Amino acid sequence: MAFNPLSMYVSNAVRLAEVVQILVKHGFADMLRGMGVFEGASAKLLQSLHIIKPSDVFPRTQADQLRAALTELGPTFVKAGQLLSTRPDLAGVELSRGLADLQDKVPAVPFGEIRPFIESSLGAPIDEVFSEFDPEPIAAASLSQVYRARLSTGETVAVKVQRPGMREVIDADLHLMHGI
Repeated sequence: MAFNPLSMYVSNAVRLAEVVQILVKHGFADMLRGMGVFEGASAKLLQSLHIIKPSDVFPRTQADQLRAALTELGPTFVKAGQLLSTRPDLAGVELSRGLADLQDKVPAVPFGEIRPFIESSLGAPIDEVFSEFDPEPIAAASLSQVYRARLSTGETVAVKVQRPGMREVIDADLHLMHGI
């Protein structure tokens, strides 16, 4: 695939707008303003995209707000939050504790969105490969989730599925962070 700087720039701008929207939604507009996000050329672009107004209802603590924002921002940001949760020397004890839930309490993607990816990877419908497949995940993480299933031979297995679109989201986030 050829490198296209213009499409990369547009992709970064779109993702930046999404990131800003989510941060504003979760109560971080003042922080963004302090970083100069709402000034200059980037401000004109963001204003033209009609960034949403902050919600009047926030989780109880700043750690709760940040955890909610990172969760909504996706896997790259969840990983950063997980890292911060292990570093109270960098993030502070209260924030680290508040981000600790990112280690094991990430919401699962609904099975209806995951099923097509499982079947595509298997090259067959789930019912043809497994005699039983529990649609409730036994674990959900930032990059994947795990399901319990039974093979036609009777063996119980764990089926680990990468969340849809992870590669594209992570690539976009890493390009955006590199540009920043």
